[in-house]
Amino acid sequence: MGPPGARMFHKLDPQSTNRVTLPQFLAHRARRFTWLDADGDGRVTRAEFDARRGTGSDAERASAFARLDPNGDGVITRSEWDADETQRFAGIDADRDGSVTRDEFLADRRRVCAERQR
Repeated sequence: MGPPGARMFHKLDPQSTNRVTLPQFLAHRARRFTWLDADGDGRVTRAEFDARRGTGSDAERASAFARLDPNGDGVITRSEWDADETQRFAGIDADRDGSVTRDEFLADRRRVCAERQR
């Protein structure tokens, strides 16, 4: 399927338009939130997060959870999730035109992979 992130971008852009808007990105990422929210109460607890996320060290999971739970109340709400995903989208949208191209997305994936290898 190509370079790191190519399959993921295809899931974001199933019509192969080579552009993904913020609403498309958020809709796709909402499915991940729903999957993490094992009991369906609209909130992801640290236990749910750890059980579903599974990869990475405890410190890495704790750091990721803390980033997603900025108010520190021990749960990730959908609004917190969407705010983080909006920020993520903005970081990927290199030319700031309101959409993410395949090239922008793949460049971001290469950057993330390189950071993880350090």
